[in-house]
Amino acid sequence: MRFQGHWSRKALTKLVSAVFIAAALAAPSGTALGVQPPAFTLTPSEVQFAADVGSFDFEFVQVGTGPRWLVYAGPASTTAGQFFDTQAGSCWQVYEAQGKRIPGKTTCTIQVGFSSQGAGTFTGKLVVYRCLDWHVDPTGGMLICDVTGESQSIDLVGTATQVQTP
Repeated sequence: MRFQGHWSRKALTKLVSAVFIAAALAAPSGTALGVQPPAFTLTPSEVQFAADVGSFDFEFVQVGTGPRWLVYAGPASTTAGQFFDTQAGSCWQVYEAQGKRIPGKTTCTIQVGFSSQGAGTFTGKLVVYRCLDWHVDPTGGMLICDVTGESQSIDLVGTATQVQTP
């Protein structure tokens, strides 16, 4: 088929726009013209803790997986010694400690703990790395990360208060 005549600049602009819109609408959910969504997300972006000196507080961080399964390099690491992954969240307990990958389009939790032997306000980050290569621990059956990939992090703020004794 041969087209006779020519396209005006306005008509070409509309055509190109329509093609891009159609491509974006046809792309899988969460992608836009070849841009892949992150392998996982963490929410909220900041977690705050409060505990008496020598005691313990914990909060949950939600992990949301993208369209594909996820193995994270558990336990998640923190940048300050007062914060730690308790390994009591569902990501670890339900999946990785059982030798299973976290399925795509799933949410699970990481339980983060806070404890300090001194009074004050402490800050840190919870860093979760996607695991690109892993093996199953033959003695315990859990997944062990060998190679890490992309990471996500959230801010941690903990306040430890000295208990006043009467």
